Amino acid sequence: MSAAGLALLLMVSLYPVMVMGGISRQSAAATILVGGCCCFGPSGGNNLLAADLTKMHVMDFFLNVQWTIGWVAVIAMLVAHFFIQRWFDKRDLAKGILTKEDFEVPQLTKEDAKAENAPLWYALFPLIPVILLFVFSPLMYKGIRMEVVTALLVSTFVALILDGIRRMNLKESIGTIKTFAQGMGKVFTSTVFLIVCAEVFAAGLTKSGGIAEIINSVSGMQAGGYAVFTVMFLIVVGSAFVMGSGNAAFFSFAPMIPDIAAKVGLNAAFMISPLQLASGMARSSSPIAGVTIAIAGLSGLNPFDLIRRSIPVMVIAIIATYLRSLMLI
Repeated sequence: MSAAGLALLLMVSLYPVMVMGGISRQSAAATILVGGCCCFGPSGGNNLLAADLTKMHVMDFFLNVQWTIGWVAVIAMLVAHFFIQRWFDKRDLAKGILTKEDFEVPQLTKEDAKAENAPLWYALFPLIPVILLFVFSPLMYKGIRMEVVTALLVSTFVALILDGIRRMNLKESIGTIKTFAQGMGKVFTSTVFLIVCAEVFAAGLTKSGGIAEIINSVSGMQAGGYAVFTVMFLIVVGSAFVMGSGNAAFFSFAPMIPDIAAKVGLNAAFMISPLQLASGMARSSSPIAGVTIAIAGLSGLNPFDLIRRSIPVMVIAIIATYLRSLMLI
């Protein structure tokens, strides 16, 4: 699931619960914004690319590389988020920026009230591909190796069949696939276009000798490999923030990492994973990111109100990711 898709799901499920529990709309929206920053899981496109570049099975990469780095960032993010959002709420209340309306859930519109309510057990559908990947992996059962694409297709057909049985109208269920296709189309017209633009930038940087110059200039240093990693880390973070897309930045620069790692004598897997994690964190700090705009629209807040609460948390998480990576590469 994309960060924007996860955010939309949480905005209609978890967001009202948090506000009703006494959390301000700003803090609740910021929680959802930073909650999808790490891009954990074996089914993500960036994990597939990272596993392919490092010649690892996606489950091995997720469990033995990504999680080894990511747990530190998650703990740092949770602790920082708790204290930072409380500080923002206290300060804004004292200044009169927040009012009692900010601690109330907006009323549903007539269109929202007329929307079809899906059964609660439909929430299990997104878990099917994750369960399949865990079961048919070296972690549990080595006899069958299931790839991510296969797991997603199987899950789609299972959901389609169960939805058809519930509706007792297979034709109507098949018609709902149109929404699935439209969502794919929106991704192709936004994220994929950004990826193409970023790849052009990365290719230009490579052809112009920029990457080679960076490697040559620091390879003679005592900590040359760490300097190269630091430069690539900062490039990916900056690109993700400017473009508002973690995938665009990561997909553009990740293919360079195996060759760079070989030249400077570092572990390619532990160089690629922090770039992927940090790109998602930088995206959650960008005011033009799709997930930021989606959350701002549903919560009725300004995107800049969200990122001023997410940037401090993401900076701490990015630093934690960087420092943890230095211990492993």
